[in-house]
Amino acid sequence: MPTSVASRTFLRLKRRSNPMDEQAQRLAVVDAARAYIGTPYHQNAMLKGIGVDCATLLALSFQDAGVRHPDGWHENRPAGYR
Repeated sequence: MPTSVASRTFLRLKRRSNPMDEQAQRLAVVDAARAYIGTPYHQNAMLKGIGVDCATLLALSFQDAGVRHPDGWHENRPAGYR
């Protein structure tokens, strides 16, 4: 369900001032990732609606949700990935 820019901004500010519990963080990350639905895969890309790769999708989803990504998430990337 789409929300207005003002509503999303309010929710982001609220998240920053009020730490989320684990379930709220998970939901926020999933919602942020869903915003990339329809964005094509492009290696090493990071533009919503234009192109994004799988590792960047994870990182941007956490960032957009205002949640710090788990430590060590990058250690599972394929060999040779920058």
